[in-house]
Amino acid sequence: MRPVMMYASTAVWVLGSVFCVLRADAQSSIPGTYELRACTEPCSPGASPSEVAGTLVLAESPFPLERVPARVRQHLEQSEPWLLAALEDDEPNACFTLRRSRESRDSFLGASPVGVTRWRLTKDTLSVRLWISPDAGYVAQFALDGSTLMGRGYSWTLGERYHATRELILLSRRGPPDLNRCFEAAEPVSGQR
Repeated sequence: MRPVMMYASTAVWVLGSVFCVLRADAQSSIPGTYELRACTEPCSPGASPSEVAGTLVLAESPFPLERVPARVRQHLEQSEPWLLAALEDDEPNACFTLRRSRESRDSFLGASPVGVTRWRLTKDTLSVRLWISPDAGYVAQFALDGSTLMGRGYSWTLGERYHATRELILLSRRGPPDLNRCFEAAEPVSGQR
């Protein structure tokens, strides 16, 4: 009886260790620079014209706001204070620049053309907040599947529950994390008033 218990506990330990290694491997494979393209269903984000396009950089670790160039940081403080407030006392670990090809009354995606935020992994879902105000917000969620991540937008407003939007979002990996890709693209936006 004892050898069976020993083998059973060893098997549980081995399986638990494999699961932890797989989770750690998934977490470490996520950081990178991604091209973001989004369209409203029915569509195919890779083939249909993109309604929102841009760059999303998921850093390997948090970075201080002082890492953000002064002009871009000033723009964020003046134009995107709720994104900064949503960080609470945490440092960001992601940045983005987004362009809308047309205004969408039904979506908050691209409402912030430039921002810093946090990404997090829960089970096999990657979540990134891309817009927030005192009474509304927008989060993109992606299923982990290789170097291309397909996801969907979720939003909420005052009096309306958190719900899926009709946007499909495609992230295509373009290389390792490069925060400068966000900051350089943000310079023209931060210069506009």
